Amino acid sequence: MEVRRARAADWEALRDLRLHALADAPDAFASTLEAELAFPEAEWRRRAAGGPASARFIARDGGADVGLAAIFAEPATPGRMHLVSMWVDPRHRRRGLARALVDQALRWAVERQAREVILWVVDGNSSARRLYERVGFRPTGERQPLPSNPELTESMLRLHLERSRHGREPQGGVHMAGPIPILLIPGLLASARLFEQQLPALWRLGPVTIADQTRDDTVAGIAGRILAGAPPRFALAGLSMGGYVAFEILRRAPERVARLALVDSSARPDTPEQTQRRLGQIELARGGRFGEIADQQFPLLVHRSRHGDAAARELVRLMADETGPEAFIRQQQAIMDRPDSRPGLAAIGCPTLVLVGDDDQLTPPAWSEELAAGIPGARLVVVAGAGHLSTLDQPERVTEALVAWASGEELTPPGDVAGAQLPGR
Repeated sequence: MEVRRARAADWEALRDLRLHALADAPDAFASTLEAELAFPEAEWRRRAAGGPASARFIARDGGADVGLAAIFAEPATPGRMHLVSMWVDPRHRRRGLARALVDQALRWAVERQAREVILWVVDGNSSARRLYERVGFRPTGERQPLPSNPELTESMLRLHLERSRHGREPQGGVHMAGPIPILLIPGLLASARLFEQQLPALWRLGPVTIADQTRDDTVAGIAGRILAGAPPRFALAGLSMGGYVAFEILRRAPERVARLALVDSSARPDTPEQTQRRLGQIELARGGRFGEIADQQFPLLVHRSRHGDAAARELVRLMADETGPEAFIRQQQAIMDRPDSRPGLAAIGCPTLVLVGDDDQLTPPAWSEELAAGIPGARLVVVAGAGHLSTLDQPERVTEALVAWASGEELTPPGDVAGAQLPGR
């Protein structure tokens, strides 16, 4: 599943999707199939190309284009965007495509400093309305006849994208009600398995994504890639190296981070001694001895009581294999060159959890205490019986802390956000 912004070359795909939508749901849109069948090629090319005040997005699933959405600025109302043309092929519904399309459109609005987004939904289309309300749209009370069928009525919904005028949360942030997506960033030599035991509980709170931290050799590059694919606003958790990347995300886009969790991490830069150890491991990886690194690291990663745990050792080896030597080298290069994030701690304005294992030998509890002391209002949790990979050593205790962190009072419980008929204009 992917969502892309339409370009001029996508005009045929856009045309086919729009005509399919009008045929599938004739009472869901302001236009009609008859009217748009008459559009010339130039009109479809113009729509696909978009511009500074409009954009269209296409959802792709199973190798086919199956959904679309559009958003445009209203010239008569500065700061207002209008979400239209929402539709997903009935054969591909209930897979999260609708929410993904909305998220992409809202990200586009946020990037253009919009203050609000409106849309119209046909009265009686409860599935679409539930989707929009879970994203954070609320009824304005304004109703009107549906332009394509005046016998029906439609209601306006509005989502405020307001800048905070007081308090510290969010720091110039965008307020969007509804479930906040959760973005998890694994650490060095770790894969998605690092959070495997936390996923079922976090998934109940909203969409969960595990970021890819393997493709770039700078923290800035990793953060940029993650931001490019992230929702407009999200709760961000990073373990170890994932925390280093989280700091870079905060430097680049603090308004997009609703909540922050720093797990077994640090704001400090590498010491010369740490850098020398990393260079030695890079040489091992380049010399064909990458397989030795996981075993070398294992006693430093888990609680001392698990040093003889064969299953834990095998899991660390498996995550290393999933990472691979080339990605490991890139990760080490990124970590060695990371900046000192301590000067920016006081500027972090979102609710923050700092969690560390009491036996963490790589980023000891004192460094987490430093984080919690430097970030206004941060909550410190020290997990007994856990080493550096606390999510694996004490999964239930870490999950409990992360669920409490993600379940802020501004969040609402999630539901089935991929509705059936999804209308637009």
